[in-house]
Amino acid sequence: MYRMKKKLLLLLLLFAFSGFAQMEKDSLFAKEYATIHQKLKFMHHLERSVLNFYTMDEYESISVEKTFLYYLKKNIIATNPVPSIDVLKYLEIYIQKDIPTDWQTFAAKVNNANAKSLLEITNKYGYPSKDRIIKYIGFYDLPNLSLNFAIRKNRYFEELKKALKNEVKLGNMNKGEYDLFIAMDNREALPTNEMLKLSKGKINIVLD
Repeated sequence: MYRMKKKLLLLLLLFAFSGFAQMEKDSLFAKEYATIHQKLKFMHHLERSVLNFYTMDEYESISVEKTFLYYLKKNIIATNPVPSIDVLKYLEIYIQKDIPTDWQTFAAKVNNANAKSLLEITNKYGYPSKDRIIKYIGFYDLPNLSLNFAIRKNRYFEELKKALKNEVKLGNMNKGEYDLFIAMDNREALPTNEMLKLSKGKINIVLD
């Protein structure tokens, strides 16, 4: 009986601590949202820069590949909406020879850097969902899906998987976004039939 009461007390303490930790994150999220917003805005800029390549026709994509360094400087670095964040440093590029000279290398660096940033934001403040931003800030002026920073292949997939599963349980993340993340399974893209199933809610991932 004593041991059972001791275990119950321990569980109550853990729940209380978890609730307090979440309140702390919510408070910090609201207090420091201006900084978070700038980072998210910057991350979306790089994300769009990557996606732009996939919308180019064959002639344009070939031309960009041939002059990628010029394109990087003119169309990505020069149009950075958050000048306080240096594009190259964010991508962990510190010497000239490491600057990407082709789109694939650039995309891989963006995928890794944005996934790392999303993981850091989530661990410190909780997942920055649209609903959560509206709840604590009162408005939302970013693209709808923050998760697009993490659904393509990146080296932080397993860490994000663990963190995001916990965010769903805490109510900070929509279950549909988690399902999409898991369905990607660290791949470059999803087959059309799987995307259709996800959009119709026909794929359901069980949280273990």
